[in-house]
Amino acid sequence: MKNRVSTIIDAIKKLAVSQPVSVFALSTLLAIIALNTELYRVEAYFYDLRMRWKGTESPHSDLMLLALNDSEDRQETTVYSIENHAKLLEALLKHRPRAIIYLNKFDPIEAESKLAASERFLELARKAQASGTKLYFGTDVDLGGEVLPPYPLSILPHYPSVLHRDGTMFGEDKVMRRGLLTVFQEPSLHLRVAFPDLNREALLEKARNLHGAYYYAPAESWHIMIRYPGNTAVGKNVFPMLHLSDALAGKSLEGVHDKILLIDTMQREAMNDYAYTPYSRTIYTHPRLFVHAAILDTLLKDDGLAPVPAKIDAALTFLLALILAFITITMHPLRGVTALFLLSSGLFVVSLVFFRLGYWLPLVHPLLAMFLTYYMVVPYRAIQEYKKRWEVQEKHDLLVQVEEMKGNFLSLMSHDLKTPVARIQGLAEMVLRQGGLLPQQEVELQHILQSTESLDKFISKILHLTKVESNEIKLNKRSKDINKIIEQCANKLQFQAQQKDVALDLSLEPLFPIHVDPALLIQVFTNIIDNAIKYSKPGTRIKICSREEGEFVKIMVEDTGPGLDEEEKRQLFTKFFRGKSQHEEQIKGSGLGLYLAKYFIELHKGKVEAISQKGEGSRFLIQLPIYNDSI
Repeated sequence: MKNRVSTIIDAIKKLAVSQPVSVFALSTLLAIIALNTELYRVEAYFYDLRMRWKGTESPHSDLMLLALNDSEDRQETTVYSIENHAKLLEALLKHRPRAIIYLNKFDPIEAESKLAASERFLELARKAQASGTKLYFGTDVDLGGEVLPPYPLSILPHYPSVLHRDGTMFGEDKVMRRGLLTVFQEPSLHLRVAFPDLNREALLEKARNLHGAYYYAPAESWHIMIRYPGNTAVGKNVFPMLHLSDALAGKSLEGVHDKILLIDTMQREAMNDYAYTPYSRTIYTHPRLFVHAAILDTLLKDDGLAPVPAKIDAALTFLLALILAFITITMHPLRGVTALFLLSSGLFVVSLVFFRLGYWLPLVHPLLAMFLTYYMVVPYRAIQEYKKRWEVQEKHDLLVQVEEMKGNFLSLMSHDLKTPVARIQGLAEMVLRQGGLLPQQEVELQHILQSTESLDKFISKILHLTKVESNEIKLNKRSKDINKIIEQCANKLQFQAQQKDVALDLSLEPLFPIHVDPALLIQVFTNIIDNAIKYSKPGTRIKICSREEGEFVKIMVEDTGPGLDEEEKRQLFTKFFRGKSQHEEQIKGSGLGLYLAKYFIELHKGKVEAISQKGEGSRFLIQLPIYNDSI
């Protein structure tokens, strides 16, 4: 039992230290934090932005507005005069509107002091009701309850027409984004006007079933997000509108036939006549009359903005956080920034499409989760990469020390081996010159000499390698004919070529002397020709050519060996590399010759390349600059 528990604990520890698991766990935690963070003002900003960007929609054809703003003489008495309202109502009834909704506040002093005019207004209202034109009064609600119209107008039908400001909830910025469907558990004026044939119980049931309707428990009321058809600023003319002065003069009243007419004051300097809407928070710009019309328009079309379910919001938040965490931890940092921008932009575009379709997708939670994930995972990744770089640096420093120790050891060893090897070689040559040896003894001495020569070549290459790695090699340049160096190398290797029955075919064009280090080039040509002899088949020829072409002297050595595949060509000039055929044919070599040859040629500002295909031999092309006095 203990073993099982310890095994599970070890597995959990390994899982916990896994970088992807840690990052995904972190992004999940950040998504949970984002879901429990409510940035109301930020969400309100995104909501208003989508409302403005969704474009203008056609308002409901049954709606018409009448603004009580006597713009010509600007006399408030004209707006509030009960006599003028009686005249207005009489003129309107001649054109049989479907409904007239008074949203303005009548002056109690006017109504009571001018009782004849009030009675006349009351008589006209009853006449309207009898002829099929419904007449409603909108009322406000204060701390004492519903504020009724002054007597005798209070006898007429009146219902709460309260406009909701986001003051203590959601945006907390006094912007009107939602409409009230019920007030004190009673249907609001807008709900009654939109569905005039339904009784109280049916209206309350209707409020629950409207698209986008939701219940707000603290206020014990049903709300709906207003879908404004367009900009509510004065002059945008989203809804068809009349003015009091024109209506009293009988102008343009033909259009009110069978319309729902909303009437309210719109005085230029009356703050209460205006509101903040998603389109702007500039005072005296967006009339309350337009907000009432937008609420009624939303109800008549039944297209309120419905908040998406909380489960979808949570799922989207987790999904985007995990996607961004994966991109941030697996891709280049620049791609992480690009992904953050694209995901955020894409989310906003999708939410705008949803908005047009009548659904409000909250943006704060997924956006906050993405930004928190990115700005937490990036430092985490930076710490992990710094840790890896530190470990790599530690290994690098250790390898540098080991490489330095190896170089020192090889240098000391090579120098110490030079003397005994030279002594063995000299003694063997002296014994051969003295003669008097049996044939078998002479053969064995020849083997000793060959072995010492091979060992001497290997030691020389090791010494050159240590000099190369310590940057100790300096060019000792002299004016020299390249052809003479090639011939010298060919003569030196002639005996080796004859033993393998390989012919050296020299085709050397006359060349001008150039400044080179003869000792280093002898090693280059010797190594390349020696390799060509080793890999050529008996009875074949090795072509060695030289020519002057442009600003270079070009030397080519072509053999008939087994050739090289693509992998061998890529590694040919690397340290200690030996081709596959070398192992198959057991050809001796250190794997340093071509590495040093390439280094020596590049030290002369030249270049060397191998042109070869498997089974077709190889060509080595060496290029040396003609004018190269600088080192």
